Amino acid sequence: MQIVWSVKNKLLAKRRAVLLCGVLLCCLLFGGCRLLKEYAFFSVGSENVGALKDKNESVFYPVVVVDSLFYQVEEPAGMVPKNENITFFLNYEPGFTFASCDYATYRVQETEEGVFLTLEDVNAPTRVYVTSQKKKPDPEPARIVTLTYDANGGIWTGNREDPRGLQSQTVTLTTHIRPNTLNGNGLTREGYTLTGWNTKADGSGTHVGLGSRTDTNIGILYAEWAAWTDPSYFTYRRNENGVILTGYKGPGSLDSLVIPARLDGLAVTEIAGSFTTNMPCKSLQAKALILPDGVREVESSAFSMAEFEELFFFDSLTMMGERAFFTPVRTVHIQAAMPPVYQKNNANAAFADKLDRLMLAQGKKKLALFAGCSLSYGLDSSLVEASFPDYEVFNLGVIGGISARFQMDIIERFLEPGDTFVHAPEEMSGGQLYFDISCDYRMFIMVEGNYDLLSLADLSYAEDLWKAYNMYVKMKSEEEPGSYEDFSLDYNHYGDILLPRPFEEDNAEKRDVSYNNGEYVFSCEYLTDRAMDRLCGMYDSLKEKGINVLISYAPVNLDGLADLDGAIEFEKRFTAMLKERGWQPVSRLEDYLFQGRYFYDSDYHLNEYGALLRTRILISDLFDIL
Repeated sequence: MQIVWSVKNKLLAKRRAVLLCGVLLCCLLFGGCRLLKEYAFFSVGSENVGALKDKNESVFYPVVVVDSLFYQVEEPAGMVPKNENITFFLNYEPGFTFASCDYATYRVQETEEGVFLTLEDVNAPTRVYVTSQKKKPDPEPARIVTLTYDANGGIWTGNREDPRGLQSQTVTLTTHIRPNTLNGNGLTREGYTLTGWNTKADGSGTHVGLGSRTDTNIGILYAEWAAWTDPSYFTYRRNENGVILTGYKGPGSLDSLVIPARLDGLAVTEIAGSFTTNMPCKSLQAKALILPDGVREVESSAFSMAEFEELFFFDSLTMMGERAFFTPVRTVHIQAAMPPVYQKNNANAAFADKLDRLMLAQGKKKLALFAGCSLSYGLDSSLVEASFPDYEVFNLGVIGGISARFQMDIIERFLEPGDTFVHAPEEMSGGQLYFDISCDYRMFIMVEGNYDLLSLADLSYAEDLWKAYNMYVKMKSEEEPGSYEDFSLDYNHYGDILLPRPFEEDNAEKRDVSYNNGEYVFSCEYLTDRAMDRLCGMYDSLKEKGINVLISYAPVNLDGLADLDGAIEFEKRFTAMLKERGWQPVSRLEDYLFQGRYFYDSDYHLNEYGALLRTRILISDLFDIL
C-alpha cells in the first residue's frame, strides 16, 4: 500500500496567458479575422501598451479577470472602449462569493447563479485579481419566548403581589434555539429542596433542571420539590459558617436521602468524611441523593458505605471529594445556582446548541456526523444536505480531546431508526478512538448551557469524575459571570464553524508546511483490543437500534506528518481490527491526507477551501450507500 497525494486534491486551475489570450479572444468575439484587419496594436507611451485602435481612431483596452479556484469566469477576457465599463460573470464554488478586487472602481451584483462584476471607467489595459470569501449565513430572526412558572407550594420571595402563584420569564432567542429556565433563586418552601421544574404539578411529567433548557411550547412549568429527610437522622458539629454533617443514624433503605438545608436554624455547609462510616444501619441504599444549594464541600469517604442511583446537587458546590462515593453514581443532575461563564468565550459550549437542534429533529430522517474539531472545521454541511436531500444534516464535532464515550452517550439518545451516523475519528485522539474514556473538566463546559445533558450520560465508569468537576468549578470561579444569552464562537445552524479561515491562493505552495512542527502522528498505540471493543460496541448499539453506521477518516496535513509509514500502519491495523468485529470503513485514508495549503492553524483544522475539498470526497464515499 502506498499513500499518495490524490490528484483530485491538487490545485485545479492554471494561470492563463493573460494579455495575449485576452486580445485574441476579443478578436474572435468581435468578428475574427475581420477585426484583426480593422484594429491595429499601437504604442504611444507606456499607458497605451496593449491597446487596440479601430479605423475611426477609437481606442479599446484589453481586460482580463484572473482565474481562481473559487470561481470560473464565463468570458474571462474582453475589449472595452476607453473610459467605458465592462462586466464579467463569476460562477462561484458552493459556499463562496466575491469579497473584493484590486481594480479601483467596481460594482458587484450577487445573484443565485453567481456574481456580476462591473469594472468602471477603464482607461488602460487591465488585469484584475479577485479576492473571494466564504458566504455568511443570514442571521436568524430573534424570537421572544415567555415561560411561565408555578411555585407549586413554594413562595416567590420577590413577588409581593402573588408570592404563591405564577411568575413569568421573557427570553429573547437569537443564537440559541431553546430557552434556559430560571434557576429558582428567590423560590423557597420550608422543609423542601427545589430539584427542578416539571411539566406536571404532581411531578409525573417531564423533568427540567434549574437553569437547563426547555422547549418553547412546554406550557406551565411547576416547581419540583423534595421533602427533607427527618432532621433527627443526622449528627453534626458547628463551624463558623453553619454546621458540618458528621453522621447518619436513620434507616438503611430510603427512596431518597434529601440532605436538609438547615438544622436547628443553621445552614448545612459541609458533609464530613465520617458521614456514613459508623452508621447503626451499617450501609445505606437510596434511589437518589439530593444536596441543597448551601452545601459547599463534600469530603472524600462521605458516602463510602452508601449506594445511590442518582445524584442531585447545585453548581455552587465548590469541592466534591474525589473518593466521596466508593460505588459510582450512574446519573448525575446539576442544578444551576451560579450564572454561566463559558457561553461567550469557549467553543466547547457549542455542544449544547448542537444537541438542541438534534433534539428538535425527532421524527425526521437525520444524517449525523461525529468527530472532534477536525469535523467542525472540516465540513460544508450545506453541500452534504444538497447531495442527500432526504436527510437533515448535523455536524456534531466539537472537541476530540474529550471522551467520545461521554459525548456518544448523549448523542445516541436522539438518534432514531432510519438515521445515518458517520464517524470520522481523529487518528491522534485517544478520546475519539475510545482508548481514553477518562473525564475532563471540559465535559462540564460542554453542558454548562444545558446541565440536563449530563444526566443523559452513564457516569458509573467515571472514577475521575469529581476531579474533573473540581477543576471546572475552580476555573469557573476565576471567570467573569455571563449570561445564557451569550454565545461562543460562531457556528451555522448545521454546526459548521464560521471562523474566517481564508485560503491563500497566491501563496499556496509556501503554505505546504506543518503547523505543529511535524509532530502529528497516527497513534497505533490507541488501537488496543479493549479500545476497539468499546468503539465497535458503540457501533453495534446503534446498529441494533436500526441506525446506519458508516466509518470514515479525519483530515490530516500531509506536510505535518512525523512519519508517513505510521499512517500506513495505522490504516492497516485499524481496518483489520474493525473487520474482526464486523465493521469496515467506507473511506480510504489516503484521500484524507491534504497538503498544508488547505489547513488553517493546525495540522487538522482545514481552511475554508480545504473543508470544501474534504466535503466533496466524503460525499463521494457516501454517495453509493445513502
